[in-house]
Amino acid sequence: MTETAVANPFYKSEKGFQAMTKWYDSLVDKFEVEVDSLYVPTRFGQTHMFAAGPMDAPPLILVQGLSASAPLWRHQLRDLSRSLRVYALDTPGQPGRSDPNPPSYLDQSYSQWLQDVLDGLELEKASFGGISAGAWLAFQFGLFAPQRLQKVVLMSMSGLR
Repeated sequence: MTETAVANPFYKSEKGFQAMTKWYDSLVDKFEVEVDSLYVPTRFGQTHMFAAGPMDAPPLILVQGLSASAPLWRHQLRDLSRSLRVYALDTPGQPGRSDPNPPSYLDQSYSQWLQDVLDGLELEKASFGGISAGAWLAFQFGLFAPQRLQKVVLMSMSGLR
């Protein structure tokens, strides 16, 4: 198996890793808007994302749920990037191109990761949109660093008691 397939517990085999990579790439091929593929360093390794929209537009960070990846935002990227600089993240440890070092759900690790993403993009603050577990991560980040959050949209948020 490749180093990525072995190191990432999401993949059980090289065959599974290759199938997920093929699926991911097939979705990237369906983007209807020009995107940049970017990486920023974080304390959990390199985080990959797709960026679209005017460089000087207000920033929006999109965070997907578990077992998902940035290309799943492809339909939203088309419309949102007309007036925003949109960054669709590949969460570490999930399918995608980020390093396979997932933060812990048991502490503030995911909030620290999002803080590192903003720092890597040289953004003082941004708006966030998250779905499912991604909404929970955006919510937690708002509690962790409210001064870095412009607005937040939480869709089908999981994790509330």
